[in-house]
Amino acid sequence: MKAAAGLLGAVIGLLLVGLAGYLALGRKAPATAPQPPVSVPDAGLSGPPTPAAPVTAPLSREDQLREELGRKRLPFFRFLRDNYGEIIERFSVLEDFDTLDLVVKQADERTLTSIIQQAIAPSAKQYGFRRVRFYTRNPPNSVEPFKVVAESSEDGSGRWNTFMK
Repeated sequence: MKAAAGLLGAVIGLLLVGLAGYLALGRKAPATAPQPPVSVPDAGLSGPPTPAAPVTAPLSREDQLREELGRKRLPFFRFLRDNYGEIIERFSVLEDFDTLDLVVKQADERTLTSIIQQAIAPSAKQYGFRRVRFYTRNPPNSVEPFKVVAESSEDGSGRWNTFMK
């Protein structure tokens, strides 16, 4: 009797293992019915809705601060463009809000000292600038379009110190 029960247990065990294997590996996923094609309206007949007024995403706090500072600094930027437009090719605030980046046509020490003494030192600090970086254009085939040639910073007492690079 024990032998028959052992044999029956072994057969049932094999059947269970075979069934589990069939369920796990042998069954295929049921076939899905093909989906009907999605109809796309003719672009000539209709288009997406247009809002009554353009929707603008809110600015980040940093972008708001950049815009606000830009508006406050407009008189200084106009002064630079009007009085030094033949020397200063471009000016911007690229990274730090307290740093004015100038692209100059001439990068000799005399020209840069003149810009600092006559244009920057009298009022840049009042417009929130503590540092000025001077750039020149690289040759057209260069990887970088500009090269830093000097940096000038205010020492806290109103003196601007320029370091050639």
